[in-house]
Amino acid sequence: MSTLLNVNEVIAEMKISRATLYRLIDEGLPYVVIGARKKMFNPEEVAAFLTKRKDSVIALEVGKEYINKDICECFHVAYMGAIRKSNTKNALVLISYPYASRFNYHDYWSGDILYFYGQGAEGDQEISRGYNKDLINSPMTSLTLYLFESFTEGKYNYRGIVELARTIEIENVNDKNGNRNVFKFPLKLVNQNDYLSEEFIDKEVSSMEKAVSDMNDIELMEVAEQIRTPIMERKVISTKLLRNPYIAKYARLRAKGYCESCGAKAPFEINGEPYLEIDHIIPLSQGGTDSIDNVAALCPNCNRKKSFSVNSDDVMVIRNNVVKDEAELQQMLNNKLKK
Repeated sequence: MSTLLNVNEVIAEMKISRATLYRLIDEGLPYVVIGARKKMFNPEEVAAFLTKRKDSVIALEVGKEYINKDICECFHVAYMGAIRKSNTKNALVLISYPYASRFNYHDYWSGDILYFYGQGAEGDQEISRGYNKDLINSPMTSLTLYLFESFTEGKYNYRGIVELARTIEIENVNDKNGNRNVFKFPLKLVNQNDYLSEEFIDKEVSSMEKAVSDMNDIELMEVAEQIRTPIMERKVISTKLLRNPYIAKYARLRAKGYCESCGAKAPFEINGEPYLEIDHIIPLSQGGTDSIDNVAALCPNCNRKKSFSVNSDDVMVIRNNVVKDEAELQQMLNNKLKK
């Protein structure tokens, strides 16, 4: 049987930090208490626990939302920081905060490149030590870079594994902590399949807009006045839904130039045809079909209103008008057939 080691002895024997040891205890590392709450450890059990911890599989789903506790338990990293190093996983966890920063700059996408700002809140950022050094040396040290994005406080969306795309850039900024140089790390997703759909990005933007709407006027002014970051440009996977042209043409014929929601005449004509927008009453994304009973010809205002409407009465009005117009069209077509 191995000799039990105290805290200082097990730290020296296993070459781990005190913080790591107490994190292991939180994760279930076995120990015995001797005397006045003195923790003692079996070195063989500690070694086995470390091996199991290192070999545990990281099962993350791209696009899935996680909380801080999930990240810490998965990578065995600290609870704070935009860059967190995992020695057991030989990895860096990068947490990006687009549109959210206490400085006058924030991480931003330009096409398929994420410009991720380095570590260091005061003075010129350094590249010769700390996590900035780990990040720039990641290609040589084989550190795996796991990217998360946070649009709302306490929630982190997993983006996938990234790598440095090109040489880092230095930017001179003037923020609350004075004029200083900061590093921009250009990162690119390793797996092209990890890019998200346009619909998913839209949901993220909506959650971000909700967070902004909750700010008071003073908070909004203080943030907006400081922002100097370029416009965000995201690369996404788009799926193009090809609508049946026969269905669209039929809906316009049925409407006879009048909106099937408000009943108003089309606001203008294009090439002699009344301009009405064809939309699905029940969206295709929600199981709706591309069929004549599920499309409506709407004026731009009503189509826009429908996109944001949560009022079932509005949808019912459209559906009732479609049924009425359909009956009138069928009657007209039947009369033509009889002639």
